[in-house]
Amino acid sequence: MVPWEDMDPSAQILFVEKKDDLNELVLKKDTYYDVSGYSSFLFVYEVNFHYSELRTKQLLEFLNENIREG
Repeated sequence: MVPWEDMDPSAQILFVEKKDDLNELVLKKDTYYDVSGYSSFLFVYEVNFHYSELRTKQLLEFLNENIREG
């Protein structure tokens, strides 16, 4: 947390009405940690979210629409 007076004027602000709206489903290429010693896969993705039924359904929808055999 930063007091308003000390905040960078060009900073972006995230406003949510309730804490449950934070930590949405995020899929990103690569990972926070280097996993090259554990896997030789060319494409590695990281999935982050706080569990909720809606977010789980969103993840399953994404996987069903985007995973292709091979």
